[in-house]
Amino acid sequence: MELLVVIGIIALLIAILLPSLGKARENAIRTACASNLRQVHGAVVMYANENRGWLPQRYEVKKRVLTASDIALGSKVNTLEEGMQTVLERYCGKEVFRCPADHGDSTTAIPVFDRFGSSYDVQGSRSGDQTKGKLDMRPSKHVAVDLFNPWDAADPAVVAARVAAGELGPTRWHRNFTNKLQGDGHVMTVRSHDEEEYEEK
Repeated sequence: MELLVVIGIIALLIAILLPSLGKARENAIRTACASNLRQVHGAVVMYANENRGWLPQRYEVKKRVLTASDIALGSKVNTLEEGMQTVLERYCGKEVFRCPADHGDSTTAIPVFDRFGSSYDVQGSRSGDQTKGKLDMRPSKHVAVDLFNPWDAADPAVVAARVAAGELGPTRWHRNFTNKLQGDGHVMTVRSHDEEEYEEK
């Protein structure tokens, strides 16, 4: 009888503690991701200071197939050999481009960082569009963002459409948020599609 009571108490404690442990782990991952993004910001600023305010060239991570328009504008596909992580490596190293929540895309669990060099989509300049591409340090301007939003991954139709368009299929990295690096260096945690749209207005 006493053994059953002990087992019951242990089961109750596990039921109470597990959600807390999961939340603590998610908070730790969010903090580590935000720290990476802040280091990316420092690297972007140093690069811009050495290049008359211009951002590095635009490298596409999610898009694995570029359109004629992308190529005309000067975009390139981010690869392990050449990408934003290699351009900014001397300022911050490559490892800061690995999101701790990166576990691949909808087609494979191999981390995007291990396949293509970056877990983050970082803004860049395009040789075919001289109207944009300089560093803007206003708090409302995005500099970099987690590659996938959890709300995109929740819709199978959205995932299928992205893959059909030659992009990586979104999957849920962070449980219910995405991190966005802003022009002034602060990291904004966005927790819904509606909030994301509001912030981009």
